[in-house]
Amino acid sequence: MMPFAPVANHIWQSTLFAAIVALATLAFRRNRASVRHALWLAASVKFLVPFAALVALGGMFGSRARAPILQRDVTIVLDVVGQSFATELPGLPERLALPGEDTSSARMVAIAGLVWLSGAAAVLAASLIAWCRVAAIVRVSTRIDDGAEIEVLRGLERRAGLSRPIAMVVSAAPLEPGVFGIFHPVLMWPASIGAHLNADQLTTILSHEVAHVRRRDNLAAAIQTLVEAIFWFHPLVWWIGARLIEERERACDEEVVRTGGEPVVYAETILTACRVFLEAPRACVAGVTGSDLTTRIERIMSGAATRRLTASSKLLLTTGTIGTLIVPIGMGALNAPRIRAHVRSPSSQARARFEVAAVKPNRSGPGPVRIETSRGGRFSATNVTVRNLIQFAYRLQPFQVVDGPDWINSDHFDIVAKGDESDDGDAFTAERSERPSRTQLMLQALLAERFKLVTRLEQKE
Repeated sequence: MMPFAPVANHIWQSTLFAAIVALATLAFRRNRASVRHALWLAASVKFLVPFAALVALGGMFGSRARAPILQRDVTIVLDVVGQSFATELPGLPERLALPGEDTSSARMVAIAGLVWLSGAAAVLAASLIAWCRVAAIVRVSTRIDDGAEIEVLRGLERRAGLSRPIAMVVSAAPLEPGVFGIFHPVLMWPASIGAHLNADQLTTILSHEVAHVRRRDNLAAAIQTLVEAIFWFHPLVWWIGARLIEERERACDEEVVRTGGEPVVYAETILTACRVFLEAPRACVAGVTGSDLTTRIERIMSGAATRRLTASSKLLLTTGTIGTLIVPIGMGALNAPRIRAHVRSPSSQARARFEVAAVKPNRSGPGPVRIETSRGGRFSATNVTVRNLIQFAYRLQPFQVVDGPDWINSDHFDIVAKGDESDDGDAFTAERSERPSRTQLMLQALLAERFKLVTRLEQKE
């Protein structure tokens, strides 16, 4: 599980964030659909932004603020841990694996990576194929720059505050009216639409599509498609995608009715469009027929008023948004300097060695763990694990020791060793001077010689 730990952490954090967003949408269920759409979009984007990245960003600010007292981060990564002195100890391999020889973990990572890549490629390929098909339809369609539809469209653009006019093409394809494109949207207009809808109904459809452009719904759909491709294995991602489509269509419905569209006329327009035209791909076209049709019609016809956000609601949303960004950045700024102040690379320290060392397995079971140092270079440890020894020898916190076999956490040992007579045994004096004690250096050598410990140093957040 160790190679997948960062991914697993990011997934559960994003899942928890999505659960919080789901509760927030319930709190804002009587407000406009655009508010809930924004919340669901934030939950989707969170899958692309790990909290670890924000913490790392905060660590950069923190390191600038306290650069004079900091040294580089050190993470001890266990490449090899073995014991050549006591082959009868339980849980030890008969032969030590050299770095890169442990193929089981690498094979598991490779298989998981291949499965993930296949799924991501399939999702992206399906979206790309749909995009290319619609793009081909747009290319062979005829652009129109005048006529009754263009006049109505330009009037709606001015009312919506759009500065750039929307290009309009007439298509022979039986697809529903819809907006295609992200940065230069094009309105696809079926050539046969006039035979099925009257002037008032055409106006409501145009108003719906202008709302899609003003809200940049195709950009939101593209972001969601990317999230679905990367996290295709997570059902919550697809559920969020369905919520985004539902709320975006409801938001446009509310906009049409709010700007003067007659609910009965608008509902009849949607029903006719669903009956006559084919639904466009939702990932690349913001059309008319998305979301649950029955629910949409009921909401349009009920005329239920939506509440605007109050000052307290706006403050709550703003605080939540800022807090989501500021808290992990602040954690990185506050914690990263403290971690760096207590961790030093031992590579520059001269390695000392115990003159005599006895290491025995401790099979007494759970009990107190004790590590003692005394004058004359004497060192003793009772009921300790290899991880305990590594943390003490390298002066690390538990999370700074990664990888290694399971037995370094489960097997316990007793150690009695004697080093240099001139060593005063005061590890705390060395701690205050921010350097390892001589006893700790000797313990590092013992770990390398007797436990075959091989480490490397990495900078990590």
